[in-house]
Amino acid sequence: MSSRFNNISGLVKTSEKLILNHRASAYFDDILSKHLKYDKYIELSDNSVLENLKSEYDFVIDCTWGTARKIKGLDYYYEPCIYFYYRKKVKDSFAFTLMDGHFFSIYPYDDDIYTVTSVLNTPIAQVENRDEIGSKFDLAKEEKYVESKKKAFEKEISKYYPKFKDDFEYVEPVYSLKTKLVSGTDFRGCMVTNEDNLISVFSGKIDTLHIAEMKINQIINRVRLNS
Repeated sequence: MSSRFNNISGLVKTSEKLILNHRASAYFDDILSKHLKYDKYIELSDNSVLENLKSEYDFVIDCTWGTARKIKGLDYYYEPCIYFYYRKKVKDSFAFTLMDGHFFSIYPYDDDIYTVTSVLNTPIAQVENRDEIGSKFDLAKEEKYVESKKKAFEKEISKYYPKFKDDFEYVEPVYSLKTKLVSGTDFRGCMVTNEDNLISVFSGKIDTLHIAEMKINQIINRVRLNS
């Protein structure tokens, strides 16, 4: 395995487990499907809409990571992102993340499909106004932009993994949106705030869901006690 990589000071082999995204989605869908209604757009940034919801329901929980409306008291920005799916051609199964810098990760996603992400090259832009997000994604979906990013990813990876393009074949680009706190560190924790009966969740990765649940229950119990 170590023979694949160059220009690194060492390798640490871990037993880190992989979250199976499809199973996680199916699990939560089974629990929540009877309690959720989809395909209904609600403009939470419209104060009249928000106030109507707050008066109609005991609690309104905003789990959009600050994209549906600005969360008071939090300083954050939006980061439209591009990364790529590649198909593994070798038999070995592995995940690789190059640490201690603005490097990259090659991580299994589904069967032989891997995600390829890069701290340096994945961000498309950083914007404070959510109305700018759409135009950034439109630009990033142009063929010329996708090709330039793909080349940048492969150039970065090949410096440390020379046979990357022999072991993997390109599939397609993938797009996502991150919401990040303005911070000297790459904060991935969980923050839950409330304004009256409006609860806003600013969470990190999937492993913080239990923290979010605990904090939401604490807020609901406190609001009910004081009402």
